[in-house]
Amino acid sequence: MSKAPFAINPELTGIAIAYRNQTLIADAVLPRFGVGVQEYKWTRYTVADAYTVPNTLIGRRGQAKRVEFTGTEETSSAKDYGLEDGVPQSDILNAPKGTNPLSRATQFLQDLVALDREVRVSALVHSPSTYGSSNKVTLSGSDQFSHEDSDPVELISDALDVPLMRPNVAVMGQVAWTKLRRNPMIVAACNKNSGDSGMASRQAVADLFELEELQIGQGFVNIAKPGQPMVRSRVWGKHIALIHRNKLASNLQGVSFGWTAQWGRPRRLRPPGQRHRSARRHRRQDRRERGREDRLRRPRLPHHQRGRVSARISRRRTSMAKKAPGATHRVLSPLRHDGTEFAEGDEIRLTDEDAAPLLDVKTVEALPAAPAKPAAEQKA
Repeated sequence: MSKAPFAINPELTGIAIAYRNQTLIADAVLPRFGVGVQEYKWTRYTVADAYTVPNTLIGRRGQAKRVEFTGTEETSSAKDYGLEDGVPQSDILNAPKGTNPLSRATQFLQDLVALDREVRVSALVHSPSTYGSSNKVTLSGSDQFSHEDSDPVELISDALDVPLMRPNVAVMGQVAWTKLRRNPMIVAACNKNSGDSGMASRQAVADLFELEELQIGQGFVNIAKPGQPMVRSRVWGKHIALIHRNKLASNLQGVSFGWTAQWGRPRRLRPPGQRHRSARRHRRQDRRERGREDRLRRPRLPHHQRGRVSARISRRRTSMAKKAPGATHRVLSPLRHDGTEFAEGDEIRLTDEDAAPLLDVKTVEALPAAPAKPAAEQKA
């Protein structure tokens, strides 16, 4: 039997079923933003400075009171995450038509890297050590949302009023969400009925608690050790986190529960000996863009004059040092002459041969020559 991940015989029809996590929410919970260097700095401000009100009254001849905002500069660094997989050349040569082993390997690797990030974010968001003692509650007995006598409306509403920044996103696992949406109090409040049957929708629960959205983690992860039978577990456990998310926050500004600093872009390593075609393509594109910019800087001439003017410009560049200074002209529209940019209103000296095509399209205008001084004045 072949050890390849597909049937070698092209006459056989193989059906590959890939089990993938349906929804990963790490990027929605901790949004990404780019940093210019791997080791970056950010400021931890003193919370009391934003909530301590100074005396703002100014007398007739008084002066405004000066306040200072204190903070400490913190340093963090972006870590590298990645995986690799070896694809035998025989798998590539014997792959059925329409099957690309390299693409499949890349897809599976990306899924594993994303799942690893999901596990890290879940551990951070649902860790009790992330929150202060007054910002976390452990439910037990009849207070648990799975109990029919519990009142999630009261518990969640009170919890939303505790933080300084009111939460706008609720993050929970699929198990916790199922229990919450079936709770009689939630069903009655969202569906306007007795709450004996039915379930509440995400949008209805978000509107009930005045939240922007609910993020429900549905991913699974294998927690068994390598080589052992699979032990399936939910990535997001039976917890609910109420956080304040600011998608525009970064290491320089903004207040948010958390964010992800991303340095660089994900890349796929090419096999040894494979040419880097994308680099050549980028170089060709850069040359085309530079050529396009040069063409835009040139004056727009009639079609029948473009060839002649190009030849004149070429000859002028090779023998400019031998030409006479020429007359003074005023630039009417921006142009590039002998590698120098001229803006509107600048003065430039051109010979008659150089000025002729530019005068035709009204790019420059000739200035009157200064009157010659009398011979006696020049001599004196």
